[in-house]
Amino acid sequence: MLAKTYNKKKSDLVKIFFNKIFIFLIISFLIDANEKSFATISKYEENANVETIIQVKVKSVVEDNKIFLKDISDIKADGYLREKIDGIMVGVSPVPGIEKIISGKRIASIIRSKKWIPQDSKIIIPENVWIKRASQYVSEEILKKIFINYISKMHKDDKFVVSRFKIRGKTVFPVGNMEFNVIDSRKKKSAGLVNLTVVISINGNESGRIFISGWLEREIKAVCAKHFIPKNAILTEDDLILSKVNISKVVPNIITSLEYAKGKFVKRRVKPGDFLRKNMLKMPNVINKGDKIKLVAKAGLITVTALGIAKGFGSVGEQIQVKNVDSKKIIVGRIKDQMTVEVFY
Repeated sequence: MLAKTYNKKKSDLVKIFFNKIFIFLIISFLIDANEKSFATISKYEENANVETIIQVKVKSVVEDNKIFLKDISDIKADGYLREKIDGIMVGVSPVPGIEKIISGKRIASIIRSKKWIPQDSKIIIPENVWIKRASQYVSEEILKKIFINYISKMHKDDKFVVSRFKIRGKTVFPVGNMEFNVIDSRKKKSAGLVNLTVVISINGNESGRIFISGWLEREIKAVCAKHFIPKNAILTEDDLILSKVNISKVVPNIITSLEYAKGKFVKRRVKPGDFLRKNMLKMPNVINKGDKIKLVAKAGLITVTALGIAKGFGSVGEQIQVKNVDSKKIIVGRIKDQMTVEVFY
């Protein structure tokens, strides 16, 4: 009986001990939570005590294509509220380098429309606000340098002079990392008037195009006559010489190789010092009028030949009229060599 009574008292003491520990833990948790809550309230009260002041400047310079209140104002407010006020958009920026005016009443209306701004905030706004868009300028000197560098790459070792340089298009752009890309529709060596397009990119995005042009004077060595050359004369090395010429002042197809000209005959008289062009020369005739030649006609694997008589003159690759000896018909063919004409059907 005494043992049972002792065990019961012992069990009651254990329960009381654990109950006290449990109560102690709960009280500690409540005290800690209360302290944190008090700290939060104190911080809120501290921020709430910060006076909100928005003072809009008379003149401002902005970089973005949108105008935010932070760009044109001095703002005093607590951290979270300050971020929200900074992000208020008041308008669209003018084009780079241009100034615009926004009325103070409009800005005040936009600010007051934000109901989360404290009613007792101090807002100072001038009657009118001048806002200019920041810009950067591409000078003529830079554009001419781009033009010359591009021509230098195209013509490498050739000597050239650029004159009559002109620019078309806007040369004022937003601020940022500027890159240039040249577009040349011809993409080949040229002389005379050269037109290029310069694509302007700001921070990786195309912002505009400028059109530049210049007169390109380029010297090359071309083939010219040493002396007077009569019509139909076959050219030899003794007839020709290489001489410097400003290619921008001569017609196209000028000949620059002596080997190209040698062995051909001229279609007209050539004066001493005249530069030769491709359309002035012709390969020597391999077939003359009245020559007997072989006519060749092909159709798949079948080849037919016949005897013909040339009705004109011609060189290899040219078309010529030929009379078929058997049929007496006049047909047209292309000269293959001095004895053969391929017939068209």
